[in-house]
Amino acid sequence: MHPAVTGLIALLWLETALLAAGLVLVVVGGAQAGFTPTTIALLVTAAILVAFVASLAVGLRGRRRRLLGGVLTWQVLQLGCSIVGFQGLLGPEWLGWVLFVPAVAGIALCVSRPVVATYGSAPKDR
Repeated sequence: MHPAVTGLIALLWLETALLAAGLVLVVVGGAQAGFTPTTIALLVTAAILVAFVASLAVGLRGRRRRLLGGVLTWQVLQLGCSIVGFQGLLGPEWLGWVLFVPAVAGIALCVSRPVVATYGSAPKDR
């Protein structure tokens, strides 16, 4: 497997681990302050995101061609969240950088030649 492909899969597992850590923080914070409907909604959303990104990493490891679009979509969503982080709406500015750097790296890996050659669709004969 090409290092760019391995790097993309490793990046997705790193993002999954960080999302799982955020999920644990939501659970701990909810347990201390009481589970409000907003906390429960955030908990469910975080759990869905952990499962989504983990399934993308597992699928790319299994060389499923259709998942590259999902990976690119996740990276673009993360890039959008980083812009909100730079504006100070999510918390401190460093949080924007924490989201921005892996998103740009993920987008660069998604459009790199080795990744496209591995996961791109096969040419169709006419």
